[in-house]
Amino acid sequence: MKAKRTSEERKVARGKASRRWAEAHPEKVKESKRRWAEAHPEKVQESNRRWAAAHPEKAKEGRRRRAEAYRAAHPEECINQKVREHYGEEAPEHYRKQYEKQKGKCGICEKPVHDRDHRHIPFKLRGWLCRHCNIGLHFMEDIVWKESAYKYLKEWA
Repeated sequence: MKAKRTSEERKVARGKASRRWAEAHPEKVKESKRRWAEAHPEKVQESNRRWAAAHPEKAKEGRRRRAEAYRAAHPEECINQKVREHYGEEAPEHYRKQYEKQKGKCGICEKPVHDRDHRHIPFKLRGWLCRHCNIGLHFMEDIVWKESAYKYLKEWA
């Protein structure tokens, strides 16, 4: 005759059976967890907050990875958002038209473009330049720098 199992033994056996079923039906487990999370968003949010507070470095790394994935999936949207924040609402359209007009080439030397050009004071959007020309133009616009550079060159002439 079979010996009766204790309640603790029955509990352990149920747990093992449950784990075997979950391993055999991962899609059903995933769906069940998804439905529960949809029905209890406040509990999920609170659990996430507690986990992030307990694991700040892992939480930071997760946010960084999600942001990278979003930027990779939506590059144009992210670029336009940065351009809008830095140069104003009309900037993405201005630079898109200017890029087409310049055919993707620097407005000075006609090499491939990398930088959006703009005047600082008073602020005005311009066109596209390669990195070399953009840096050079920056120094040409700086009157104090130009005067100092001229004095230096004159001294060594």
